[in-house]
Amino acid sequence: MHLPTLLLLPALAAAATSIPGYTIVPQLWEIEVAPGQIATLNGTVQEVIAQAKAINPNYTLPDPPATVPRRRSQLSRREVKFCNNFGRAEIGPILEGVRYLKSLGGQASLGPGPGRCSRVSCSWDSAIYWCNDNTGSKSVTWDGLANSAAHITEVCPWVGSDQYQYVSGQNFERTLWNTLVREDDC
Repeated sequence: MHLPTLLLLPALAAAATSIPGYTIVPQLWEIEVAPGQIATLNGTVQEVIAQAKAINPNYTLPDPPATVPRRRSQLSRREVKFCNNFGRAEIGPILEGVRYLKSLGGQASLGPGPGRCSRVSCSWDSAIYWCNDNTGSKSVTWDGLANSAAHITEVCPWVGSDQYQYVSGQNFERTLWNTLVREDDC
């Protein structure tokens, strides 16, 4: 494991908020921070970008799509969902997190569950988590994870008295993983 990763593990583990019935673990990312230089980093996509820039100030994440594509036929086939079961997050930062996650290649992975989760995006007190409900390790594409979170924004929006749009919810996928969108400290 790389030294920057070892130094950040305790701080990031403490930063993650608890979710009753779930174990929260840091999301590990293997990214190319410079040509030919792979680093194992952890945390949310926002934290990983900051860590990568600390290693290589010229690091850039691929540009996310300008808008989140709405593929209703795919999103509507999603499984069970629960709305407003957590503190409400602002919808704008959640959609920004969805765009960042959609810009990533590869897959997210979590160790054996059930109930093992990682926070993969968090900004402006608005977080996206994903959880493994399998008894073995689980990998999903970043695009699939982003689409699952986007589905929550489609079916669980709420307009507050301040006229901002908020959202919270949990979406269970058929292949035994789920996403959560909620308010969180970040």
